[in-house]
Amino acid sequence: MNQMAILFEGRMLIPGLTENSITHNIEERPLVDVLGNPYFVHCTRANISDDDGLLAIIEQRRDYFLSLPPEHRLTILLDNGYHKDYLEHKLEQSDPLLRERITIELSAKITP
Repeated sequence: MNQMAILFEGRMLIPGLTENSITHNIEERPLVDVLGNPYFVHCTRANISDDDGLLAIIEQRRDYFLSLPPEHRLTILLDNGYHKDYLEHKLEQSDPLLRERITIELSAKITP
């Protein structure tokens, strides 16, 4: 078994989670770079929306995002399971400076 990740029904689970986690309604929400390398992971109940899971990651790592150099802009590419306008509105409400650092875009197509 690969020690870096556990595969379950074709999905990569975060190290430390098991197939049992899926049956207990735990969903892992990784924030990855363009190569698929994880930056941050947030585990939630499965009934939490993708939008709220992403907002939780951003809020938990707020200091990291704000510590980046001012000229550094982070772009988060979303698939169609997310709601760009909702996320932008929530970020603006929570912290306008954070909203300036993060660009949210819907991807035309995300390939594995």
